[in-house]
Amino acid sequence: MIRKRMLVVLAWLMLGVLAQSPVWALDQAARPSALPPGHPAFGPQSGMEGRAGGAATTSRPNEAQITPEIVRQDRTVFEREIDLEGLHFLAVQHNDQIKIMESWARQNLATMTHRQKIKGLDPLYTVLDMAFRPEVWRGQNILYVRDVPLRRELAQLEPDDVERQRIMTKATVSPDFLSRPEAIGVLDSAATDSILSRPANRLGEALGTFENLFETLQMIPPAPGGSRAMGPWHHAAELEGNIEGGAFHGHSQEHGAMGGGRPALPGYDKEAAGKVFLGMQELTLGWRFNDVRAANAGIKLLVETLPGMNPRVYPTSLARRMEWVYDRTFNGTIVALAYFLALTLFAVAAIGQVKAARPWGMAVFTLAVACHLLAMGTRWYLAGRIPIQNQFESVLGAALFGCLVGWALERWRKNGLFGMALSFVGFLAMTACFVFPFVMGTEMGANIGVVAGILDNNIWLYIHVNIVIWSYALIAASFVLGVVYLLALWGAAYLPADKSGRGQRGDSADGVLAAGYGYRLRGGVGGCELGPALGLGSQGNFRPGHMDGLPDHCAPAICDRPTARVLDGGALDCRLCGDDV
Repeated sequence: MIRKRMLVVLAWLMLGVLAQSPVWALDQAARPSALPPGHPAFGPQSGMEGRAGGAATTSRPNEAQITPEIVRQDRTVFEREIDLEGLHFLAVQHNDQIKIMESWARQNLATMTHRQKIKGLDPLYTVLDMAFRPEVWRGQNILYVRDVPLRRELAQLEPDDVERQRIMTKATVSPDFLSRPEAIGVLDSAATDSILSRPANRLGEALGTFENLFETLQMIPPAPGGSRAMGPWHHAAELEGNIEGGAFHGHSQEHGAMGGGRPALPGYDKEAAGKVFLGMQELTLGWRFNDVRAANAGIKLLVETLPGMNPRVYPTSLARRMEWVYDRTFNGTIVALAYFLALTLFAVAAIGQVKAARPWGMAVFTLAVACHLLAMGTRWYLAGRIPIQNQFESVLGAALFGCLVGWALERWRKNGLFGMALSFVGFLAMTACFVFPFVMGTEMGANIGVVAGILDNNIWLYIHVNIVIWSYALIAASFVLGVVYLLALWGAAYLPADKSGRGQRGDSADGVLAAGYGYRLRGGVGGCELGPALGLGSQGNFRPGHMDGLPDHCAPAICDRPTARVLDGGALDCRLCGDDV
């Protein structure tokens, strides 16, 4: 019996692992081609050039001039010695949301490559390399093409059979490939097709993300004071006009300068603006020209200066580190593992009738609910609003509500069934939110963003939507309980009869039904039934005054409790009152 129960536990654990397998499979399918060893770099003679529709609003690396010296660079030392520790926690405004650079890198990398890392490198290093040295990456197959029909259309543009097969199997193309006139024609045609329009838009978003990485480094908070203190953030290149007069003589200018003549941004301290401008210049040009000393010096200037430019607006150190932890736990969805372990323990206790497993299941379930609550509270703190205002937040919010109810019911009834049902709801919600972008190829709101206007402005619609969503968790738990109960009845109904005509105990009946829901015995004309109890006096319960017509071996002599079971010898076991007749 113990061996059988151990096999059941192992089967459940394997099921939990398989639930995560679509992510790993898709991650491997989306793996881009290997990068050249050491990231051989291409780079310009000059430093930066203005680019924004002809107007010099921000600056980006100039890709016009390439030198053989930069082509032959060995980036091994740079990768090893670059210090990104402080840069991870600096804030940036991206997609109308203030976030840390770690989040900026991970979200952009996922949009382009459908992955969290490339070749095991730090996501921030990879995305900064794309931003500062885009020409290195233009020929690399880094843009993920999720949809097979569009993938097939693009593969037909390649004359080489091997490359066509690679596009179909690896599902990646390069930015240079999408810049070819024939590829542009395919995407333009797909944009007008009802089936291919969404895939084409997704691929266009990935390409646009790659093209504009440098411009999205909006790391300068609004100037303190004034009516625009909570306004948009700025790129460091926009501060060029604020350091007019050359107040920073003696700093390295050997790689050239950023920008090209801009008006000063009002409200900024001149010294702080100069440090930030110089820090970004040193970081960008040191990165491009393989000068790790200059790049690290630039990072140090940015880390020391940016948080103090407007402390009222800039996120606190605590908030930025909380966001870092939140990102590293996959937006809290890693709690699915704890829910699955609680589900397994409760199932062993309720179905396998291993009573000792229920306290362990309750302990793990309590930990899972606490971590779930902490994750939602962290998201609330980071977003500055109640985190139940998009699909991702609604699913996890509904699951949290249901798990809290299930925790209270399990503490009250102590039968393992409520814990099993609601831990399943928590596991299902967390796993679904984790795998959704990998399976469906689109986000469901995991990245903290702006609230939909209709929910932000209509309080009654907001209340209505969330109450309806919360009910889904309890409906799902009811479904689980119903399925378990029906399976138990089905298993007990087909127990073989022994020679005396009475039924024999089986695993499902002896487990789920005897664990507080009654016991069913089947044995021809002389058989008897004990139906589900729950203390509600359902048909078949052993209750005084309700035993008429039952065979002698089913009738209790002394029992004033609603739940009982017949032992192998025909005696009645009144579990709740301790009598054994």
